[in-house]
Amino acid sequence: MTIAGIVLAAGASRRLGQAKQLVAFQGEQLVRTAVRAARGARVAQVAVVLGARSKDVMPAVLGTGAEIVHNAKWETGIASSIAAGVQWAQRGKHAAVLLCVCDQPLISAAHLDALIREHESTGDVIASRYGAVVGVPAVFPEARFAALTALTGDQGARALLREGVVREVPWDAGAVDVDTPDDLAALRAM
Repeated sequence: MTIAGIVLAAGASRRLGQAKQLVAFQGEQLVRTAVRAARGARVAQVAVVLGARSKDVMPAVLGTGAEIVHNAKWETGIASSIAAGVQWAQRGKHAAVLLCVCDQPLISAAHLDALIREHESTGDVIASRYGAVVGVPAVFPEARFAALTALTGDQGARALLREGVVREVPWDAGAVDVDTPDDLAALRAM
């Protein structure tokens, strides 16, 4: 059974006002941090889904060993990026996907491997829990690919994490993300 890592990095970062993919934290751009964590985990391949500002973000991805998947429909919302990543994984005949976002600066291969281990032992959807949130990173088996590609608009995978059998792996660090200027200021103060 192979698992594909998918880093979602196609958004326009409108609330932040700059490309969050390129925000530097501890000397590394957030998109590279996410790719490094995914590549360090037990996945067969990693892809980064790009859309908005792809010409600016692409150089940060080149040389990481991740494949680049272009999402021409990025303006319709995160669902189209999830679909693009899952379709890439389907072409590679992967049995599961590990969905990550590029705005969680404390992401680590160790946490991703904990999700993968739980998935391998149960076959279930495995999500991260931070505070009251159950979200990404998360592992989805092939049986959920159709549901992932059927998402629409700015609806991420969180809606699917409220349905069916979902197991959770605690990850308090997941609460740290970069969506707004205040989030960025808090990150820089860390």
